[in-house]
Amino acid sequence: MSKYADPDYWEERYRSNDTTYDWYVPFDSLEPILRPLLQPPEQVRVLIVGCGNSRLSASLYDELNIRKITNVDVSPTVIAQMERRCKNMTEMQWICCDLVNTSPEKLLALLCPNDYLFDFIIDKGFIDAILGGHNSFHNVYTVTKNLSRLLKKGGRFLSVSYGSPETRMDHFRRRRLFFDVEHKAIEKPMFNSTATTTGHYHVYIMTKLGEKQTAIAVGDAGAALDGTTVSGDSDDDEDDFYDRFMMQTTSPTMAADPSRIHTL
Repeated sequence: MSKYADPDYWEERYRSNDTTYDWYVPFDSLEPILRPLLQPPEQVRVLIVGCGNSRLSASLYDELNIRKITNVDVSPTVIAQMERRCKNMTEMQWICCDLVNTSPEKLLALLCPNDYLFDFIIDKGFIDAILGGHNSFHNVYTVTKNLSRLLKKGGRFLSVSYGSPETRMDHFRRRRLFFDVEHKAIEKPMFNSTATTTGHYHVYIMTKLGEKQTAIAVGDAGAALDGTTVSGDSDDDEDDFYDRFMMQTTSPTMAADPSRIHTL
């Protein structure tokens, strides 16, 4: 198991290093994507999952004038550190919560106490960390289902990942998530003027649809390479989803022609 999937690792890391750090990309790299989606800023309710000690929420507050921001992390230490660090941002919330093991009912009560669902959810590396742990496919499905429940219809879930579409799209397209998925690639940041681009990170933007819209979208875009429906899953076919996923990502056809991986 990757250490990044272990809550104890993060708690120890934050206890020993009270600072800020942004995984993958800084706010400046995401701002062109986020700004047009987070409108109007005074009305948008944003949830940041696995917030850690990132400056992302502070940048949204200062640069985009978004005030209704809820930050969630499994580490009580980092929540306390960031709440203290951002104490002047009085409308921002910091909540310690285990998104993998907390029931949907408790999550709704904790994060949406007045039945106000979120307009936008942001993940920067959180899904990647879960995928490095035990029962990773099941845990990602549990978390993404819970996040879908916390989103308004028409709301968006943006996930920043190192994982390419062939390793992430199927997770986000599962039928019970009710997501339409768009993929964008962004260049890895360069840390000096003479450096050359070394690759890309991936941004997945999920828009929550209604159930009927999801059925139509899956009918148009959800066909797997073997003719089955990628997102046509139920709560009872976890093993089938895993087997189907592995068959697709290791198939000779996929290896020979990566362009057959569908991205919107």
